[in-house]
Amino acid sequence: MDRKLLNRLKFHLDRAIAGSAGEDDWDKIVAALEALLPQTPDAGTREVARLLKVDASALRSRRLPSDYGRLVKELGDATLRPASTARAEPSMEERAAALVRGRALLVLGGDSRYEHQRKLQDTLELSEAVWPATKEDAPDVEAFEPLIARPDVVAVVLLIRWSRHAFGKARELCEKHSKPLVRIEAGYNVAQIARAIVEQASKRLGGE
Repeated sequence: MDRKLLNRLKFHLDRAIAGSAGEDDWDKIVAALEALLPQTPDAGTREVARLLKVDASALRSRRLPSDYGRLVKELGDATLRPASTARAEPSMEERAAALVRGRALLVLGGDSRYEHQRKLQDTLELSEAVWPATKEDAPDVEAFEPLIARPDVVAVVLLIRWSRHAFGKARELCEKHSKPLVRIEAGYNVAQIARAIVEQASKRLGGE
């Protein structure tokens, strides 16, 4: 696991324990957590990885877990242990970035806020995260065909529970323009989107 990220997480958790953490600290705690969870632990970070999975819900809710003392101690110990000399497995975000790097990704549904768009673009090293506003109750799929057809759009991600008809039309348009369709039924943080891209579109995007 990334020692710099572990150290950053410990720093901001220490501030939270001391009662001096602000919104920015919690933003960085959650960001570090989401970046660390998909990573494969080495011998020196297995316990940290286990604790992070146990405490993920509390940290995402911006509160200290009941075992925060143990978590901080393990984080401190892990940053002092040498990293394994074995080559680390790439994270899910790194695997997804390798598939879409330098291209645009079209995202339909969800809350298309700028910060979500920017984080997705930066994490997956996209040229652009195209994220238009959509109406979940009455999605007009045909209206997005020009975006689906864009030569730089490498794949289309659906984040909302579209009706059967709307989903079928989206799939039809993606096939028409030879674009893989990636569907996510709940949640849309970068880690979830990255995993869905790898699991659903890896072969079509030239992966394994």
